[in-house]
Amino acid sequence: MKVHICLGTRAHRESCIRALHDSALWDTYFSDLPMIDDMFDRGFDAKEIHVAVNDRGECIGYIWVARGGCFAHFPYLRSFAVEKGCRNQGIGAGLLRYFEEVSSSNRFFLLVSELNETAQRFYERHGYTPVGKVPNLFKNGISEIILTKHVQPAG
Repeated sequence: MKVHICLGTRAHRESCIRALHDSALWDTYFSDLPMIDDMFDRGFDAKEIHVAVNDRGECIGYIWVARGGCFAHFPYLRSFAVEKGCRNQGIGAGLLRYFEEVSSSNRFFLLVSELNETAQRFYERHGYTPVGKVPNLFKNGISEIILTKHVQPAG
């Protein structure tokens, strides 16, 4: 499947939420969040959400990047989802690569729930290393694993 990644707009909101809806991330954190539309609109307005669009012009996934979101200096991957029917086709890997390429950094950070072993394996396959754990960060009883990737500068 041919996919184009571009800056998202509010017009992509429903598609992004739909991709997120059928995920472990949704089940753990967003299912009881009443203001998800507003949250995504703030991300679009800040130009932090990029979308994967198929050759029919349909948004099939997104990646939300806070450029100085980690320690006010390093890019932080805030959230990321691909529609269920489009998973395991390289779209997630393409979005992650895009995040790394457009971030103008050689170090990247993200958090992943200790409950989401599938995501942990995905990130580790793509060179991310666990460096710590934060208990009860977003929900009591659930720890977040801090992952980072350091890429040596070319040259």
